[in-house]
Amino acid sequence: MVNNERAYAYARWAGLTWLSPCDPCDVVELIVGDGSRFQSPVLDPAPWYDPDDPDTWGFLGVVGLEVHGDQDSTRRSNVSMGLSGQGIIGPQYMAPREMTVRALALAQDECSLSRGLLWLRGQYGSSKNPCGGDPMTYFDCCPCVCEDDETPGGPCWAHNYLELRSGPSCDPQWWPATYADVIAGPPAEDEEWCDWPDIYRQLRTGPPAWSCCIDQCVVPYMRQFHNTRVTAGPTILRHPEMSCGSMVEIEFTIVAADPVPHGMPFMAVREWIGGQADDELVTDPEPEAAQPDPFAAVA
Repeated sequence: MVNNERAYAYARWAGLTWLSPCDPCDVVELIVGDGSRFQSPVLDPAPWYDPDDPDTWGFLGVVGLEVHGDQDSTRRSNVSMGLSGQGIIGPQYMAPREMTVRALALAQDECSLSRGLLWLRGQYGSSKNPCGGDPMTYFDCCPCVCEDDETPGGPCWAHNYLELRSGPSCDPQWWPATYADVIAGPPAEDEEWCDWPDIYRQLRTGPPAWSCCIDQCVVPYMRQFHNTRVTAGPTILRHPEMSCGSMVEIEFTIVAADPVPHGMPFMAVREWIGGQADDELVTDPEPEAAQPDPFAAVA
C-alpha cells in the first residue's frame, strides 16, 4: 500500500513541514494528480482507518523511496561435477526475480506509527490472487509528458449538448454531425482526435485530458511483472527520534515468479489509470481483511 501522493497530502494535513515531494518525474502528477483529492485519513477515509481505533487516525501512509533488483538479469545455470573431475554446466534458465523495496512509514506519533505498521504487515501478508500472485506495474524510466492544448477536454471539446450540436468555438478537422457520428467517433485515419468518449456520461467532459498522451508517451515506458508476492518484511532499518511526527525507514522483498517484464497495451493502461470512477484518475484498491500477524503482541 505505497502511495506517495496520499502520504504527502496527509503529511501536509498533519503539519509535518519537514516532508515534501521531491520526485522529478512530472508524469506522476499527470496521472495521479497533485494529491489535492486526498484530505485526511479520517475524511477520505484511508484504507487503514478504523473509527473505533484512534491510533489509526494518525497514521499518514507510506512513501516509496527506491527499488533494487528490477533491472538485474536472473539468468542461471546449474553446475555439477562429472566423474572425470570436470564441471558440467546445465542449460540456462531464468530464475525468479527478487526485488528489494525501501520506503518510509509516516505518522503523527509513535502509537499511530505502531498501529500503522501492524496494518501494513497484515496487508503485505494478503494477496488478491493467492494462487497466481498479483501483478506489479511500474515505469522503467520517467516518461515524457505530451503537451497538446487541442486534446479532448480542452478548448475544442463541447461542454454541453447545445455545443455538441452547433460545434465548438475552434475549428477541428472533424466534428460529429449526427448521433451516429457520436457513437462511431472520428475516422480511423484522423490524427487530431486520439481518443473519443466510450460512454454517454463522458459527453459532458470528454475523454480524460491525459488520454491522448498515454498511447504516445506513457504506454511505451510502462512495464508489469506477473505473479509477484511480498515474501519478506517489512523490516525496520531506521527509527530516528523525531521532535515532530514519527517515521521509520522500512524494507521489504518482492519476488516475481515470472522474471520477464511485460509491456502493457493502451487499453489496459487506460483501465489501470482510470479505475472504476469517472471523477478520479487513481483509486486505491479496497484492502482485504488483514491476516493475523504472528509477531504482534496479543491484546
